[in-house]
This record gives sequence, C-alpha cells and structure tokens, in this order.
Amino acid sequence: MIFKLLVLILIIGGIYFIFFRKKSVTPDSNSKNSSTKNIGEELIPCFKCGTLTSENETIIHNGQQFCSKECAKI
Repeated sequence: MIFKLLVLILIIGGIYFIFFRKKSVTPDSNSKNSSTKNIGEELIPCFKCGTLTSENETIIHNGQQFCSKECAKI
C-alpha cells in the first residue's frame, strides 16, 4: 500500500515538473540584445549642426562624426 502511494506521488510530481514548472526567467542572448540595444547608448553631437545621434547611426567622414550624409557632404 505504501509502495503504491509513493509511486503515485512520484508520478504526480513528474507530471508537475514536466508541465507546470516555471520557465527560466533569464532571457536568451538574442532577445536581450534586441530589447536593451538602445539602453545606455551614447549620444554624439554632429560636427556641423550639433544634432545628437546614437553611436551606431553616426557617419564618420575625415575623422569627424556627422548626423547625416548631408552634413558630411558625402
């Protein structure tokens, strides 16, 4: 009788851990990069007009950083 009860508890516990356990709360690296991509990004002023642009959007021409092709005259 006790053996059957222990087997039943193990089966119920196994079903619980397979279907009802919480998923990992840490996001995978791809979603983390996409969701926090702009957080903490440095803004850089344009050499010509002073407009602030993010580091990945700046255009570097002749050692200066510009906000657009028009300001860089490319």
